[in-house]
Amino acid sequence: DLSNNALTSLPEGVFSNLTALEYLLLNNNTLMSLPEGVFTGLTALRDLNLDYNCFESASVASSYGPDGVSMSASGNPRNDCPTATPTAAPTSVTAPVPSPSGGGAGGNGFTFTALIVVIAVGLVVVVAALLTWRNYTAGKAVP
Repeated sequence: DLSNNALTSLPEGVFSNLTALEYLLLNNNTLMSLPEGVFTGLTALRDLNLDYNCFESASVASSYGPDGVSMSASGNPRNDCPTATPTAAPTSVTAPVPSPSGGGAGGNGFTFTALIVVIAVGLVVVVAALLTWRNYTAGKAVP
């Protein structure tokens, strides 16, 4: 989910390693254009949301969608879009997108391994809290 991230552009090939990705939410950003082939490699993509960006119109936004993918592009352009027209080479703002190979998009962001570690630590904290609660309530008389 990359919605609501103030993304102004996406680098070419940013999604190329995400072959199992089925849903891509890019809504509520300020995207004005996308590089050719930005969705190349998304072989499992089923749903693409480009709602409320800064594309010239919904039909322009829809033209970026891959064939056979359910797509939404309403609300384009947003009311708060910059007035400048997109340039051929916009300044990229990359979002940290984990890739299955372990490297982040463009070499930055979280790696897949780091994400697994964060999830594991979170689960340990939840289990410890549940065990503490169980031990606390075991000594209490329940009516």
